Amino acid sequence: MISSKALTRNRQFLKLKEEHGSAIGIQQHIKKTKWNLWFDDDGTIVSLSKAPNKKLSKKFKNAVFSQDQIDILKDKNWSLFRVRTDSKSDEIHYLEAQPIDVGVVTTSNQFLTLVKPTSKRSRIYDIKLELTADKFIVTGHSRLLSKYDNVAPINCTTNGKKELIFHFTSINDPSFLLHTISLPLVELISNKQVAIKMEIDMRQCSIYTLNAIVDKYIRT
Repeated sequence: MISSKALTRNRQFLKLKEEHGSAIGIQQHIKKTKWNLWFDDDGTIVSLSKAPNKKLSKKFKNAVFSQDQIDILKDKNWSLFRVRTDSKSDEIHYLEAQPIDVGVVTTSNQFLTLVKPTSKRSRIYDIKLELTADKFIVTGHSRLLSKYDNVAPINCTTNGKKELIFHFTSINDPSFLLHTISLPLVELISNKQVAIKMEIDMRQCSIYTLNAIVDKYIRT
């Protein structure tokens, strides 16, 4: 016996086929159909569907996004993102990376420094940073790495630090932190180049680090 749910799905399919002519037409229609996204007062994403849901709409806020906009969530952990409502209109919403609140380094010899983008041809650096859509690549210059030729890995430090810490923030705004990566110095020394998988495309972010760690960073 065919279930009532199966019969309902079949009726919906036949209706779509009548409206759009073929299975390909149905696929194109579904692709163009916008997404309903439900979220709480803090912007935390609760649910996502192309179909309306009256029960969710009564309990949570609702916004509509295009397929292109919603692609940022594809195969990602939703907790890494939030919905932000425009400050001037409660009908305009944005999907963005979830910010992380952290303290600011304020000691006299350790303060955050912006790693500014520079020419790919630049050869003057201690550490080179590169961001792709899904990777953060850190490269150590041979001049820096050679300093550790006779040092036991467990003892490797630079200015007393054993880790390289990178803060990903809003453009030129270190107070709005989105993500932090800590890279053990010994890992960079051992491999010369380390590629770290990124869950979010952060190419539009600024990168800050502690300027006391090494003398010269570049970002390509």
